Amino acid sequence: AARADAAVIAQAHSEHLLGDARALLSAERDARTRQVGELEAARDAAELDARRASARAEAAEERARVAREALDAARSEADRQVAAATAASASAKSEVERLTAAFKAAEDMHAAAERRAADAELLQMTAAGDTHAFKEARQAALADAEAARRARDEALAKAER
Repeated sequence: AARADAAVIAQAHSEHLLGDARALLSAERDARTRQVGELEAARDAAELDARRASARAEAAEERARVAREALDAARSEADRQVAAATAASASAKSEVERLTAAFKAAEDMHAAAERRAADAELLQMTAAGDTHAFKEARQAALADAEAARRARDEALAKAER
């Protein structure tokens, strides 16, 4: 009887241990299932993050390409403007040189007209009897002086512009 009792107790203990082992295996299986689910969710999130990062990188590359094209266009426009400014500067320098030459010529004409006027006055003093010739020479000299003065004034006005 004691052996039978011991066998029943051993059987009950074995069934209890077997139940505990089954519960542990079930809990471990559930934990692994949860862990697999978490890993799959983490993998899916990582793939989504990678796709988003790839899309951002592509957008950044497109923005960089557009910026490079805009920079190239700006450089081309700047080069064109520099060339136009250089041409305008050369043209202005040429115009200044032309106006300077015209001003010098007007000054020379004025000086020559003044000399003719002085010669006419001298002619007046030395040719007391020939007043008609003197008047004509004086008028011509005065007209030359006036024309030279106007030419000089025009050259000055152009140079100031």
